[in-house]
Amino acid sequence: MKKTVSILAGVLCLMACNKVEDPSNNNTLSAVATIDTQTKTAYTDNGVGNGMKVDWAESDSFTAYYNGTSTLTFSKSAAGSTFSAENVPEGVNTSTQFTGLYGSAATLSSTGAINIDFCKQDGSLENLPAYDVMTATSELTDGALSFAFKHKCAILRVTIQNKYAASSTNKDVKQLNLVFKNAKIDDAFASGCLGTYSYSTKQFWANFKTLDVPPQTTKTYYFAVPAMEYIEDNSSYDSIGMVPDNTVEKEISFNTTTKTGIVAGKVYDISLTFQTVQPR
Repeated sequence: MKKTVSILAGVLCLMACNKVEDPSNNNTLSAVATIDTQTKTAYTDNGVGNGMKVDWAESDSFTAYYNGTSTLTFSKSAAGSTFSAENVPEGVNTSTQFTGLYGSAATLSSTGAINIDFCKQDGSLENLPAYDVMTATSELTDGALSFAFKHKCAILRVTIQNKYAASSTNKDVKQLNLVFKNAKIDDAFASGCLGTYSYSTKQFWANFKTLDVPPQTTKTYYFAVPAMEYIEDNSSYDSIGMVPDNTVEKEISFNTTTKTGIVAGKVYDISLTFQTVQPR
């Protein structure tokens, strides 16, 4: 992906209008995709409080599911907004229903649920598009496909400051734990694939193990998480006890007054300081 993005603290949407040839003429579908100026497939960080603008990058692609788990891959085939899918079977016709999926780390089940393991993210901008899932539906109408992609995730921009002395040993930050309380994840995601979601205590847990923040340094990481809405829950929360060495943790309790959660397409800034290891 080409890194030509500005990060917006607001809702981002992708509009892709794909014009395709009649698949009966050959085994290739050509597609022209027009993208709204505030879409997201590539990222450049412009700092806290700013957001993301997106254009298709030269290596971009998305998967179109049809007839359950059959797939076509639409890849950039020329400059501008042209995509194509090759080896299109003869059975694809005007009655075929397509579900477009953007985000190479994700797949769709036979029931249409999104499968993905968010904890495998490495926190880099380059890795982010693989996990920033978007979906759309379309069908062939007069030789054309029209996909209006919608975000299913939000982006967390996490800045970690390690305040230990430079001479400290074994004080590099290596892991990040995030705990969202009073949370209900988007129904589009399959259960058990996200990190850990507790239906009994209404918590979403994510553990990222690829950090490297030495003493007296500050680094920023980027993680996609599923959209979540506030859900009232009065049960006691799970306890993980002592936070492990070399780990920073953040508990996020959704606002019980405004009942706001994590909104798909938005960017959220989180600042953390690593200085002492304390129990939660």
